[in-house]
Amino acid sequence: MFTSSKIVGKVICFTALLLLTASIANGISDPRDEVPKDTSVSIKIKDFSFKIEEKGGGLAEVTLEVKGETTGKVNHCGIAFITYFKNGTTNYNGIFMQGPIKIPSRDAPIEFVGTGKNGSWSSWRFYNRQIIEKNKIGINESQLPYVNSFIIWARAYVDENNLLWNQSSKNVTEIIKNEVENLYKEEEAKKSSSPLFLYIGISSFIAVIAIALFISQRKKGSESEEEPPFRVGDYILYVKEIPKKSGGARKMYFFSKKKRGDAQACKKPEGYEVEINKKTGVPFLKKVK
Repeated sequence: MFTSSKIVGKVICFTALLLLTASIANGISDPRDEVPKDTSVSIKIKDFSFKIEEKGGGLAEVTLEVKGETTGKVNHCGIAFITYFKNGTTNYNGIFMQGPIKIPSRDAPIEFVGTGKNGSWSSWRFYNRQIIEKNKIGINESQLPYVNSFIIWARAYVDENNLLWNQSSKNVTEIIKNEVENLYKEEEAKKSSSPLFLYIGISSFIAVIAIALFISQRKKGSESEEEPPFRVGDYILYVKEIPKKSGGARKMYFFSKKKRGDAQACKKPEGYEVEINKKTGVPFLKKVK
């Protein structure tokens, strides 16, 4: 629910066009209008924390943490961060981010995992932290009146294919508004009469979650349970040996949504971290310095 149009360091966001499209999306059913498919399970959001901390040098640190619990036989959980605008539009694109997700990063770690016994979803935690340019947060006090509410939706899925589920929600509007107001309390609110500008700005503020949403959708497939390949959302990591002119071969790692017959699905090698291509949104590996 909270994003930036540019993230300082190595993790990148999506373009303003994508953010705008998400912000003024119409014709997509709202979770509050959808009927749960299985009430044998339940889910509850227990704790919510959202902080914006001034870091100096024009930077701010945005930290988001959500904790909850479930009952019943839950296969996995999903989460959606939705901004409801007073003109009736939202930033919801019809997709719940689904766990388990664990993307370590120095600048922008993302984690959505079960924290129950043996990693079960009887309890769960979502966590994301971003170091971003303060002037790219994209929302200020003058724009808050255009927002009706900020709502977190959580779903407990019974099956792998997301057909059976129950859900709950939590209104976190006041917490977010207070953080924004505190961040800008010593600054003159930026003014604009353009609704288009407001939508882009507020959507930019929500981009931390948009990143996770687009790169972390749960992959459906039948890969080996003994040696599961490394995944980032719908992308699977592959390795391919490239012959050298001097003899021998070097290993080339790449991510692909489609099954590759010319390469081998593999685990993430040690000494590498995941980053996202800012133009294509495709993850790639980079050696840790």
